[in-house]
Amino acid sequence: MSIHWLHLSDIHFHSKTNWRDGRARKELLDYLAEMFKHGDIARPDLVFCTGDIAFGETGPESLAQQYASAKDFFTQLLSVCGSEEKPLPLSRLFVVPGNHDINRNEVDEDAQAALVGLAQNSREHMARINARLETKPTPFVNAMKRLAAYETFVKEFLPHQFDQEGRCHYAQVLEVNGMTLGIAGFNSAWSCAGPEDDRNLWLGAEWQFNRALAKLEQAHIRIGLIHHPIDWLNEAEREIATRRIAKDFDFWLHGHAHNAWVEALGNHVRIGAGAVGAGTAEEFGVNLVRLDLPGQHEVHLHQFRDGWTIQPIAVQAPRGIWSFALPTRLQASLNAQASATSHAQDHTESSATPKAPRHNPTRPRLFGRATLLKECAQKLQQKSILLLYGMRGNGKSVLLDALDDIPPLAGKTRLRLQVFPDTTANDIFRALAWSLGEQADFPQAPQGASNAIAAELLKRYPQPAKAVYLHLDRAHFLLNEQGWRDPAVRQLLLGLQIAYGMQLPLVLELRERPTPGLLASANAIEVPGLDKNSMGELLAASAPAGADWLYQGDELKRLYGWIGAGHGKTAHPLTLSLLVELARGLQQSPKEVLARHSQALEEQIEEKLLRDLYTNGDFEKPSRAAQILRRDTQLC
Repeated sequence: MSIHWLHLSDIHFHSKTNWRDGRARKELLDYLAEMFKHGDIARPDLVFCTGDIAFGETGPESLAQQYASAKDFFTQLLSVCGSEEKPLPLSRLFVVPGNHDINRNEVDEDAQAALVGLAQNSREHMARINARLETKPTPFVNAMKRLAAYETFVKEFLPHQFDQEGRCHYAQVLEVNGMTLGIAGFNSAWSCAGPEDDRNLWLGAEWQFNRALAKLEQAHIRIGLIHHPIDWLNEAEREIATRRIAKDFDFWLHGHAHNAWVEALGNHVRIGAGAVGAGTAEEFGVNLVRLDLPGQHEVHLHQFRDGWTIQPIAVQAPRGIWSFALPTRLQASLNAQASATSHAQDHTESSATPKAPRHNPTRPRLFGRATLLKECAQKLQQKSILLLYGMRGNGKSVLLDALDDIPPLAGKTRLRLQVFPDTTANDIFRALAWSLGEQADFPQAPQGASNAIAAELLKRYPQPAKAVYLHLDRAHFLLNEQGWRDPAVRQLLLGLQIAYGMQLPLVLELRERPTPGLLASANAIEVPGLDKNSMGELLAASAPAGADWLYQGDELKRLYGWIGAGHGKTAHPLTLSLLVELARGLQQSPKEVLARHSQALEEQIEEKLLRDLYTNGDFEKPSRAAQILRRDTQLC
């Protein structure tokens, strides 16, 4: 059994941006059609759009006109996703509203200010807001007027998900390829208005989750759709949603952030989509999820960079394919189902028995990092906070994997927290509180100056209960031009260092060089690209059997000059990984592959290799643009 879905978000239909986004939309349809035609990935069984279909009520073009454009696009998309004989049915398309789908002219400023005010003391008003969703009093009915055009669009175009009760919320169960899928659409836009939304949104979380679970409880696979990341909700709603997602859903899909990312959290998989209509190249993205039962489970990432192509993410998905393990609830359900089938067949082996997901326990081999590893270990011994910085794809996370195996981190479990611009001291503290011995579900971080925080920590937790260290991934989002976005984060990190030192090391992974004095009690180390000799060792070690990829002297120097262009005159590990994969697939040497791009090598070689990989990578069907990238060893 297998299930595939396409996840896109933030399309932003509007005539004033059509000059920019129209091309991306048209080329997306062509790109998907080409991939499906050549079998690069299976056609999706479902299409999910997590909000911001429209651009908003902005004067010359109404929301109704924007949704008319959306209908045309979705009709073409379903045709592309369907078979040659017929398009994918409309009943397989599910959407949710986003903040751009509201009509801000319908927002009552006084009522909105009251909602924001209630969010400041959200715990005191949760019951009041949930009661509004249940009884739909005048304040809630008036708030929903901002989504009137969206409701009309859904009623006319997607009647299978139209909410006749007027909340723009739905939960449905349907059969797909022998599996029962439960799909819930959450409305995070009903309290949206503008810049004040961040961390002030009301969802009516308890009501929406309870209504969804009542309808989806018997579904084999539960998928939740919402526009906003949970961090945008107010504090009380955020805590409820975090807990209920982990308990009630296997997959949680969102948009809004314009950032493609996957978080496999054990009990559920959280997938954020990039945008189809975006202002910068980094924001574009769609993804296709492949769920094989049994088999492999993957998110295939795609980006728009002067054309659609695969989207590599260093370490987690260097080949544009992000593998994940099945969520625990789903795995347990499948195990029980397989066991029952096996028993019914006199204990014969059932073809439905799930297999463990693909996993490579071997650490990626490192080249040219021995001195850097030693220096990192020494710096951590000196100061228990390490700032690890370097450009995207330079192998910071892979270096950290190697650090896991040597003192002082050897024997400690890594607690990785992905940082967002709105991450708070409470978010960081909750990521590690259980390892200190905290029992509460949502503990609050100690406040005040670092010394006071350290004293409070030692009072609560004299000794850490677990041997761990904290890894803050993308920690540059904690900073802005003035320094720390939230000064309380700095005080918490210093307090942890004062209280526990090397009992609880802290590693902050950043893109840019930190400002001197930003964290005086920390050591900073740059992760550069590879030097010439290390690049040569990597290429020689990556050669397929019978091939000679040993480069020396002027030949190695020339290759190094090509690869180093645009990457600080060092060899970029992610680019090298792409080069090796393309060379192996085309059965050519790295030198021959680079010769294909001799006129473009002073531009963006990584992007050129990606385009070549998609266009000419037809050497392991059905893996034309992505499957050939499935080697077990990461090259960094």
